[in-house]
Amino acid sequence: MNSFIHQLKQYFHIPVLIIGILVTAFWAVMLYDQTAAVRQHQLEQLGQLQMDKVQRSVNKYIHISERMAEYVVRHKGSAEGIENWALPFFSMNRSLRSVQMAPDGVVSYVYPKGVNRFYLGDLSKGPYAYQADYARRKHTPDVESLFPMHIGGTGMLFLYPVYIFDDFGGERFWGYSIVTVAKDDFIEEMNLASLEALGIHYELSWYGIGHDSDQKIFDHGYLGQETVTVKKQIQDDTWTIRLCYANNWENRGMILFAIWGGLLSSAIVSFLWQRNRKLKQISSIDALTGAFNRKGGDEEVHRYLKKEKPSHFMVMALDIDNFKFLNDVYGHDAGDQALKTLVEDIHHHFGEPLILTRNGGDEFVIMKPYAEESVLLERIRHFTVTPHRLTYQGKPIDFYTSMGCASYPSQDEDYKKLCIKADFALYNAKINGKAGWRKYDDSVLHLQERVQLGFKLSDITDNIPGSILVYRADPEARILFATDTLIHLAGCTSWEDFIQYSQGSYRNIVVPEDWKYLLEERKQMQSSVKDEKKIVFLSYRIRTKLGTLKRVIAAGHYSMNAFHGGVFYVSLFDKETLVVKRQ
Repeated sequence: MNSFIHQLKQYFHIPVLIIGILVTAFWAVMLYDQTAAVRQHQLEQLGQLQMDKVQRSVNKYIHISERMAEYVVRHKGSAEGIENWALPFFSMNRSLRSVQMAPDGVVSYVYPKGVNRFYLGDLSKGPYAYQADYARRKHTPDVESLFPMHIGGTGMLFLYPVYIFDDFGGERFWGYSIVTVAKDDFIEEMNLASLEALGIHYELSWYGIGHDSDQKIFDHGYLGQETVTVKKQIQDDTWTIRLCYANNWENRGMILFAIWGGLLSSAIVSFLWQRNRKLKQISSIDALTGAFNRKGGDEEVHRYLKKEKPSHFMVMALDIDNFKFLNDVYGHDAGDQALKTLVEDIHHHFGEPLILTRNGGDEFVIMKPYAEESVLLERIRHFTVTPHRLTYQGKPIDFYTSMGCASYPSQDEDYKKLCIKADFALYNAKINGKAGWRKYDDSVLHLQERVQLGFKLSDITDNIPGSILVYRADPEARILFATDTLIHLAGCTSWEDFIQYSQGSYRNIVVPEDWKYLLEERKQMQSSVKDEKKIVFLSYRIRTKLGTLKRVIAAGHYSMNAFHGGVFYVSLFDKETLVVKRQ
């Protein structure tokens, strides 16, 4: 032993060797704990992301069942013809297996008819009697998983209670609208395979009304001791996902190498530290746009303010006007491209330095230092009135944004409070018309409640005198919107009947000789588009589905629309029934 120590002293300085080993061991332990914490945080975020996907899928199918219920309400308790109402949902959702309507709890209507269905029969007597009764009593939808499908396998069931109103406004229970979805397709929608590609094992389970324990929906691999559990309450059910990495979190080889490496500990620590920084950075960035997510943005603003200590900065809240409409018309890929375009335009228009945070959806927050407030406010104004353009599938699409802002330190010295005030200003700007902006002031404090209309748009369109028509200013005069009064004026019974009769074109309704006259008037209206308040009154004939001619008085206005281009807005009155009283 003495000979070994003597030889060791010849090649190594024992105190340095001991200190090196201790320091390396200390850093190795610290890095292990940090790596475990970062990866745990990463799993929590991935789990939350998957739970958000579950919620979107559940809400989507609940929405479909709600739309089926809406059909029954509109038709005063009748489900006849609901297959035409349901057909578009099947074309857009390949996971959808059946739509079932159950008046008084007994399934009487099933679409589609065939082998791809699952009959529930009388809900009050079946295995889901308790859940059906709960949904009825609580006026809430119910979700069931792992029920046996008629064609084999299991599926998801979405149960929605339907209530209709009598002529006196009284409410009564009608029955249920039911949507069934294949489980495998439901799982595929959530793209759980992406977790497998990351080397993550997981288990997805569900605990619903009337059940004693969690029901396992799907799993992959074996869950070890270092498992992260993420729960989410969706409707009245609890969804749970458990995740862990397939490989051991402990990198024992690296730790042993760090301990025995001694002099190499600095390089090892530097490498691992940089790797952990990248992992942490990934968890702070929005993957779609490259902007900070909410957590990352708050941290970056905190670091910037602490380091740079700017004397003035502006917090700007903004979103895309009519973003949902853009998604609905062009698809979510176009919506994603719009978000990327917006982020590029923000950096290009406002310049650096700035910190851009995506709060979710189409909502963003900008922290921008400035020297002259008037210059920055002019940039904000210009940004909101200038269209942002993307090209999707070869077609240019313009969209606008609205903004609200609040300044430091004149309006507050706390960043989070400035964000709240900027959001209030944004809301106030959207109330006063989109594609605008508003700086926070004390007047927005009166907006304590975001008041909504107490009635639906259909209540307005169905009760305004006359008929309303909106159609494109193209050669085919494509119909975009028509009220029920116009549909009935044309001798049709429904929107589908009206579109089939007109072939979707207004020119097919107007008498050909009168269409030439109408076409000339249209050209004059389009040539004077700058006169936004100009309304033209015309008289011409339309041909009804029954073959009769009716002369109408039409008040028309031409305007440009960001999505449809030139559009005509027309109010029509049947001349025979039009009564003008004078004092």
